[in-house]
Formats: sequence, structure tokens, C-alpha cells
Amino acid sequence: MHVVLKEFFRVLFNLPTSPEFVGWNGERLTVKVLRKLDRHGHSGRILRNVYVPTGSATTEIDVLYVTRKGIFVLESKNYSGWIFGNESDSYWTQATPREKHRFYNPLKQNATHCRALVDYLTVNVPTFSVVVFSERCELKKIAISSPNALVVKRDRLYRDLKALWKTAPDVLTPTQCENVYLKLEPLTRVSNDVKKEHVRNLREKYRN
Repeated sequence: MHVVLKEFFRVLFNLPTSPEFVGWNGERLTVKVLRKLDRHGHSGRILRNVYVPTGSATTEIDVLYVTRKGIFVLESKNYSGWIFGNESDSYWTQATPREKHRFYNPLKQNATHCRALVDYLTVNVPTFSVVVFSERCELKKIAISSPNALVVKRDRLYRDLKALWKTAPDVLTPTQCENVYLKLEPLTRVSNDVKKEHVRNLREKYRN
């Protein structure tokens, strides 16, 4: 559906606009794409909001797709405007008609997620870093050199994941995929105390 029509229906039906809802809905739409892939033969197990332990803290991963190709680690970004950035930059830029805003490089953020995931699993499972932006933005000058990294708008996610799938070799058996899923699934059901501590750690990190 066209972005303008989406905005029309959002206003018509008085849909929530809080950052929490927008983030949740972005993840939901990403999962919808993964389920479509699954129905068309690209089988995998999907996990949302995975709190991976990292020593005394946790890192939260938006969406995981555990497949025989490895683990797709998906970070959802719901920005509008123009997006500029290189893989090596510490910060990227969002430009709107009114202002410019810097935000931490999502590929670096997702690289941290991938390292935490491999450390937790204690096995060398291939990971694919996928940053998914909403259809409300335009990706302008995005430079990426890593073969297992992808930055894409959600309306092109299905196509680009299919292309990546074709070039990636099978590295996990169905049994290994299920074992990885079973080890990670409990991390989606952490206590409220763990979630609150995660938020406190984030606030402290970005305060300094």
C-alpha cells in the first residue's frame, strides 16, 4: 500500500503513534515478510525481542530468523526522511525538511548483536546483519562492503532476502536449526525485571 494511503488510514482509524507502538508495528511487518519467505520454501524459525545476556547486562535483538543458511539478525528502524551513512561511520544522518538528526550506525549496533549471539551460542553459526528501514524513508548514500550485511527498506526486504538466500550455502541441518531455536527461545520470555534493567542500562549508556 502506498505510504500516503497508509497515513490516511492511520489518521482515519486513530492508530497509535507512540514510538513504542511504531517500533512494535515495524517488527510485526518485518515478521510478516519472513513468514512469506517461509511459505515459499525458505524455511526458518522466527523469534522476536530476544534478550541475549552479555556478561552482567543484556542486548535486545528485534527479530531473528534461524535458517539452514545461518541466523538472520534483523534490526528495525522506523525513520522518515532521507538516510545517509557508510558502514564504517560511527553515526548516520536522517534529513527531513525541517532538521537533520544523527543516530548511531545501525550496522555497528547490529554487529554487536551478532557478536553477542555467537558468544551466547558458543558455536560459530554464520550471521547475516539486516537493517530494515520503513517505507517512509529514502535510503540515499548508503555504502556497504561486508557480504553478510544488508540495509534495505521493508518493501524490498522479501526480494533482497531471496537473493541473499540463493548465494548463501547451507551450513546447518534441520536438527541444528531446531537446537539453536530451542536455546534462544527462552530469551524471548525474560522477566520484567530483566527488561527494566535493560532499559536502565541503555539510558545510562547514552547519558554519558
